[in-house]
Amino acid sequence: MKEKNFYGSKKLYRAILTGCLIAIVGISAVVYNLSVPKNPLQNSSISSQALTTRTLKTISENNEAANVPATGIPKPTTTTTTATTVAESEKPYTGNFAAPSAGKVIKDFSEGEMVKSETMGDWRIHNGTDFTAGEGESVFAIQNCTVVNVDKDEMWGVTVTVLCPGELYVKYCGLADNLKIKKGDKLKKGAVLGNAGALPIESALEGHIHIETSVGGEVVNPLSVLNLL
Repeated sequence: MKEKNFYGSKKLYRAILTGCLIAIVGISAVVYNLSVPKNPLQNSSISSQALTTRTLKTISENNEAANVPATGIPKPTTTTTTATTVAESEKPYTGNFAAPSAGKVIKDFSEGEMVKSETMGDWRIHNGTDFTAGEGESVFAIQNCTVVNVDKDEMWGVTVTVLCPGELYVKYCGLADNLKIKKGDKLKKGAVLGNAGALPIESALEGHIHIETSVGGEVVNPLSVLNLL
């Protein structure tokens, strides 16, 4: 009776052991299947595509960031322009100029500052330069020019405006009323333009002529034009 129980127990033990081995093998197979990709080539392709997409996005973001300053406003696109060249003979302040008279400077251009007028007794801007010239003395063209205006003013006397190369306008004030030139006449540098006359607005000074120069509508220092500074 005891021998029969012994063999029964032995069979039961073997059955349990066999079941355990089968379970272990099954679990191992499942774990292995889960750990190995079903399509390695496909996964590799997906990873490569994802990497390429991230790389392109990073490059694009870096380019955009480089074009955005601290203000967050994109930098303007710069364009290259070609400077227009002007012939030397057409530039203002070039070449040799003749003095408007044989005299000296007695009152400078005021550079936009108010100065005392000895004649009018007030403060005003002096937009020209005064050169001594006794009544009747010759007044000269400072450069080759064309007469563009001849006028007579109650305060500035007889005035003549000429146009020189480089859009340089020169206005002579205080000429005598015996002019032989007229609008449209062309004069060479150093040619006699007229004679010194009366200049009521600056009569407190010794005999002189008043010269004003401008380029592009802006009054400039005559001494700069004449290279006398």
